[in-house]
Amino acid sequence: GFRRRGKNRVNRDKVVFPEIQAAPRHEDIRFECVGNKKSYMVAGLQPGTQYFYDVFVVNTLTNRSAAYSGGRLETKQHRRRTRLKEGKVTTATVKRSKGQAYTVKVDDAQPSLRITVLSCTGEGSVKISRDGDVVTQESRIKSLWDVVLTNLTEGEYQLAVRSKNKRPSTFKILSTANPAKY
Repeated sequence: GFRRRGKNRVNRDKVVFPEIQAAPRHEDIRFECVGNKKSYMVAGLQPGTQYFYDVFVVNTLTNRSAAYSGGRLETKQHRRRTRLKEGKVTTATVKRSKGQAYTVKVDDAQPSLRITVLSCTGEGSVKISRDGDVVTQESRIKSLWDVVLTNLTEGEYQLAVRSKNKRPSTFKILSTANPAKY
């Protein structure tokens, strides 16, 4: 509902409306048509937020428009990333469609990082990034993948593991800021 300023109902002209976000720009909406199915994708939506939408159709020849009934959608929450513990092996069972995300913290005292991924069942891929920029990736892991990253800047790095199989795959992941120890 809407809140009214003041205690009296006399000031009806001072209705406070909830904050309304601007509609997405035209370039943020993508249209896709496959066969007889159509879908629209909107960029820039916030996770865990409820949105209401209306659909209008415009005939460009006559400039007439018609409105369809609107709808409601709620975007999903971001999946939480699990923090990898220093020198501890983590077991991940990963589905093809979802993947699994982890974070690793790097500080100035130890600017290097060793990541080892062992594929126990199936084939997978790994991507390490920071602030959306890919640091390194391997698109095909069948058994063991080991990488030592040096001269890293302080911060959180993201590790994404995906299965390439139809069935879930299991991986063992080791992360350490002391590569010489392992």
